[in-house]
Amino acid sequence: MAKASEETSSRRLLVVDDEQEIREILAEYFGERGYTVQDASNAGEALMVLGECRPDIVLLDIHMPGTNGIELLPRILALRPPIPVIIVTANTDVSLAQEALKLGACDYVTKPCDFDYLEIAVRTALLPVDEPETRRDGQQRFRDEERWSELMHAVLDAVGQMGDRGRMSMRERLQNAVVMAVRAARHGDGAGTERHLREVELVLRVATELGDLPLSATLAVEAARAHTPKSVSDPPTP
Repeated sequence: MAKASEETSSRRLLVVDDEQEIREILAEYFGERGYTVQDASNAGEALMVLGECRPDIVLLDIHMPGTNGIELLPRILALRPPIPVIIVTANTDVSLAQEALKLGACDYVTKPCDFDYLEIAVRTALLPVDEPETRRDGQQRFRDEERWSELMHAVLDAVGQMGDRGRMSMRERLQNAVVMAVRAARHGDGAGTERHLREVELVLRVATELGDLPLSATLAVEAARAHTPKSVSDPPTP
């Protein structure tokens, strides 16, 4: 615990969520691990905090009164230097979480939170890139992220081309499989990555054979898949 506190004592974390209980739980959890935690109950409060005291990372809810998380996300990502954003969302928000990943969020975690996973996601997003060796690692990580992003976009574009004729279960399986593959890759889970990628390939093949998916879309996904690494990076040591 002491080691984690030493590593994170200078890190500022902003929790944006309209549920007070969630804000308090996350503040307590990360506060005990050495983070300086601020919170906001809506987009307006979040923008005030961002303007007054820049956090190192943001945990962002999707469903909030007024401006929601999807609308707020691009405004956070437009700040320079960029601030990593992790979406913390309800289980029923999978499609919106996928949209957030397309917009540039670095990960999403469902409620109720898996705190072990969330902490790894936060620590991964905060990996330093200022030393020569870690800068090279950061550049490689950025290239890997781009390739995984291209695969996700290709799959989600394919899902969009399925239209009304596409079977709902097929669309959901395809979307969920690619998101889970990217999540596994980002945390160094090679076996999980390959398992979910095999499901992507299986659903693509079945959808194409059934005529639910144009062959051109399948080929675009396969081209993107050919350039993806096994994982984006190994998870940091807690």
